[in-house]
Amino acid sequence: MSDAKQPPGAVESAAPSQRGKGAWFVVRLMLSFLWRLTWAPLSLVLLAMLSAAATWALLHGEWLTRQVVPRLPGVTVVEPSGALLGDFSAERIEVVLPREGRLVWQQPSWQGMRLVVDGSAPWWLGIQLDHLRGRRIDLQWVPDPKAKPSPPPTDLSLPISLTIGRLELGEFHGLTGAQPLRQLDAELRVGAMRHAVRLRSLVWAD
Repeated sequence: MSDAKQPPGAVESAAPSQRGKGAWFVVRLMLSFLWRLTWAPLSLVLLAMLSAAATWALLHGEWLTRQVVPRLPGVTVVEPSGALLGDFSAERIEVVLPREGRLVWQQPSWQGMRLVVDGSAPWWLGIQLDHLRGRRIDLQWVPDPKAKPSPPPTDLSLPISLTIGRLELGEFHGLTGAQPLRQLDAELRVGAMRHAVRLRSLVWAD
């Protein structure tokens, strides 16, 4: 019984075939690695965009306002309406201050509140409002009898900026003693290093 003999070129042709499969496996492995390497940052960017869009939608909707406003510590908002970012109004806002002090803001409202990128601010964040108004503010501030007189501030820089296109307030009691401020109409810009107020009208009298 004799052993079967293979043709002379059979072994030589099998070797290139195995090398081709190995090269294709390496190429597939590299492509898979490159795909995962590319998809990872893209997925993070997509996730960040979706999170930002969801946050933007929540902040511009009344649902978040109804959820957040009742949980603000030391703050009571009566009959809120609208979104915190955008247009908002309420019948009254009351803020508890130290030593049983209080601030009451009657009929507050604002239009066009938004967050913007401000490169001049240390936190690169700015708050802008088209219009901020209120009928009356009553401030009851109780000073600390144990506190020592503080020197005038030497640094008025802020981490964020605030811009109000028009600020209107009918009356402000408690800020300047017995005589309230009335008929305040102004434009306000509080920046990181520079602050500006442009008064259109202001009455300081009984």
